Amino acid sequence: MKTWAGGITILSAAFVGTVVVTMGLAAMLVPQSINLPTEPEASASDAVAVARTPAPIDQPPGAIGGVLTVSGDFQGSIELDREDAEIGFEFDPEAEIARLEDGPYQLSGSLGRITFARDPLAVEQIDYEGLSFYPDPEDCAITPGALNPALGIASASLRCEDIADIRDNGMITLDGTIHAAADLLGLRGELPTSGGSIAVGSETLELAEARALIEPFGFDVATGLASLPILNDGMTEGVILTYDSHTHELDVDSIILAEAPIDASEACAVARMDIGLLNPRTSVVELAISCDAVDAPGLGAVPVKGSLVVDLIGEDAPP
Repeated sequence: MKTWAGGITILSAAFVGTVVVTMGLAAMLVPQSINLPTEPEASASDAVAVARTPAPIDQPPGAIGGVLTVSGDFQGSIELDREDAEIGFEFDPEAEIARLEDGPYQLSGSLGRITFARDPLAVEQIDYEGLSFYPDPEDCAITPGALNPALGIASASLRCEDIADIRDNGMITLDGTIHAAADLLGLRGELPTSGGSIAVGSETLELAEARALIEPFGFDVATGLASLPILNDGMTEGVILTYDSHTHELDVDSIILAEAPIDASEACAVARMDIGLLNPRTSVVELAISCDAVDAPGLGAVPVKGSLVVDLIGEDAPP
């Protein structure tokens, strides 16, 4: 069972095997190397105004946020203008590697907060003016609307009918439009699905998904390098990338095939192509990997060639 915490929190892998990172929209910069249509530059006040006056769900949203009308025993509205996304790590302490897992996603404002569970998408908790609601999945309807691929956000209608405060202080209905991370709402647009394959001699490494988090606390201070593991569900196979915070280059450090690590740090070339934004914190990149020869246990010196589409989370804007 996972425990998700607020803030930036590290939990010892030796005890619980999980690290949790909360990533707020305001703390991240949208990568500028994405080759997408640009919009006129907007001020922070413009963004807040857009968030508080949501466009219809068939129009691409211009900022994270939304407005929900409150009716029932209490009357009012919840104006949402910021997000928080929690990401956890499942650790293998012996191998000192980890795999990413998504935690809850929140939209919040001065008067309230909506917490969403993922897979399947559902409203998990609503906080409003000192009241707390924990709806059952069938109590709330979320209908995805339009996608803004340039920002990685999408609109959706949200309605929660006759939900009761956990302390029996009243019952309310929420109705309105939200603007949230596109992947939360299942809107990837024309972006390719992450994952790919790498041929290591006669063997092939298959990854059904490929996601990597550039941790704000994960860099080597002396070199500016960070290690980015991309592993399968069982953490038995994958690739370990090295990310350079100065140049934004990605290289292959090692390949894990049938639980056997293969050193590829000196043999491989990686070509990066930026594709687009999955959400305001995640750019989708394609990596073409080519190695003349690596020394693979049981295979000898063999060539490596493959391609991965990676959801790269938390990258600051490249120079």
